Amino acid sequence: MAADKIKILGVAPYTSMKSLMINAARQFPNINLTVYVGDLEQGAQIVRDSTDNYDIIISRGGTAQLISNFSAVPVMDIPISVYDILRAVKLADNYGQKYAIVGFPSIIDSAAILCDLLQYNITLITIHSSDETMGVLKTLQKQEYKIILGDNIVTSCAKHLGMNSLLITSGSESICAVFKRAISFCHNFAGIRTELSVIRSSFKGQSSSTLILDQQCETVFSCFNTDDLETASAITHKLKEEMQNCLDAEKKKFFINISNQMFSVSSYSYNDFGKTYVAFHIWTNEVPVAGTRKGIKILNSDQLEESNSLFENIASNTDLIAQIKKMEQYTTPVMLLGETGTGKSHLAALIHLGSPLKNNPFIEVDCSLLSSKNWSYLISSYNSPFLDSDNTLCLSNINHLDKEQTTRLLSLILDSNLCGRNRVIFSYSTDSGAQAPKEFYEFINQFTCVTLSTSPLRDSAADIPNIANLYLNSLNMELGKGLVGFEPEALDLLQNYSWPYNISQFKRILHETALVTEGSYVTADMVFKSLSKEPGHTLGAVPNSSGTGSRNYNPQKTLEQMNREIVLAALSSNNGNQTRTAKQLGISRSTLWRYLNGK
Repeated sequence: MAADKIKILGVAPYTSMKSLMINAARQFPNINLTVYVGDLEQGAQIVRDSTDNYDIIISRGGTAQLISNFSAVPVMDIPISVYDILRAVKLADNYGQKYAIVGFPSIIDSAAILCDLLQYNITLITIHSSDETMGVLKTLQKQEYKIILGDNIVTSCAKHLGMNSLLITSGSESICAVFKRAISFCHNFAGIRTELSVIRSSFKGQSSSTLILDQQCETVFSCFNTDDLETASAITHKLKEEMQNCLDAEKKKFFINISNQMFSVSSYSYNDFGKTYVAFHIWTNEVPVAGTRKGIKILNSDQLEESNSLFENIASNTDLIAQIKKMEQYTTPVMLLGETGTGKSHLAALIHLGSPLKNNPFIEVDCSLLSSKNWSYLISSYNSPFLDSDNTLCLSNINHLDKEQTTRLLSLILDSNLCGRNRVIFSYSTDSGAQAPKEFYEFINQFTCVTLSTSPLRDSAADIPNIANLYLNSLNMELGKGLVGFEPEALDLLQNYSWPYNISQFKRILHETALVTEGSYVTADMVFKSLSKEPGHTLGAVPNSSGTGSRNYNPQKTLEQMNREIVLAALSSNNGNQTRTAKQLGISRSTLWRYLNGK
């Protein structure tokens, strides 16, 4: 084992953890790390579809627990430290309203330590299974708690109830700690891979890949002639879908399509010791497959939920969510009206996610991006999404259609009973204060559409501080940052800008400022630099960052200083014992030394 690298499969419940895992692994030259992003059942499926032999699997929270229930490979859970809790608490403080931390004992134990050391009065609720989550959150909602801190399970349930939520993310220290445990564990089992390695080597160099599945679709053996693990995993998943057809035929030949690449497959089934198996041999086929079309997107529910967090935070302060809830059991056509960038596509996604068709594809056709060729494909092709059924079809920016296209589309929808076969959502973009033209009412009247209007961001200026701080949590996850808030002057700049391109512009500006911010707080200077390049700004000179006017921003006490305060308080409670202190805080001795010495 000393000469071999330890093969670790990382299953990250959220995107930024993947980057943190990769960066942390660079500190350990004897680790060979492969990381995928997937939460709960999605993460478990990644492990089920795995085509390689790993020494150990690393994940977090409920996903790690779920994987450990079936995986023969040892699973290690990334701990949540006191410092991970602190970052989320600082963001929640910015919200200025009641919040609670809900989680499994590992989270609540760390939160309790934080509250004890810093004398924080935070509501802590322990759950012991995911089934308890909804009941606990409904109770907190009745008690007028406005924001929930927790892991992926908790935050997902909170969003479902229309509550704001902050995901408690894991820092690099927590990830490094679990890597050290994994190395120590694997060194005790140095010979585990030897036998399979010899067998697998005999298959290497062949022109085809080999996969053997049992009747329950569990992988018995795999050897792929590619180093592209994502492709190998996708092939395995696709062949599991074909398993029943292959069991019914002793020998079978067919093709599969993976990421616009064709593969030819030969399968044969056989019995051994009373069990049935199917062996697949897979060859690459050089015939290319046509790619996706500009202006046409096909998304599943997981993809929609991942991209919709900011709009949910904004919409939760309006009556839009209540209107959507009333329409959940219906597939009535909907018309969305509002200025450019006000989140009409996000609202369409929310309608889909709450509908009976939520498990089926969400197809968005952006009329502003369609070429004449792709328009012809939609209107007349044999495989147009207009010919499919039981999907949600969102026709956005129909104001970009000319008169002839509008007439053609209206006729096609009526003649093909498109609204009867699918949930159809239209969106129409208007200029500020402009009235919708005649074409807009043609769609509404022809299809008896329910009309929903989105408001411009400038009408929610008072909510911008809360919206910005909540979106900062999403940016922390996306960028792997540890930002805990904004300078008061930075929030003033965000509130006083007119936002002519609304939510889409707001997201872009916050992403830009978060990306270049190196400290714990987004500064007024960074926001000023970003907004000064935007149309219609009247910002004047950059304001001085005084650090006054906010109970949450304190330039005299940085996050690093608070970290040191926690260390000193914990050290005192442990009578100066550094080993016990590091264990209590969930950090290494070296990290403890760094905080104590201000490094």
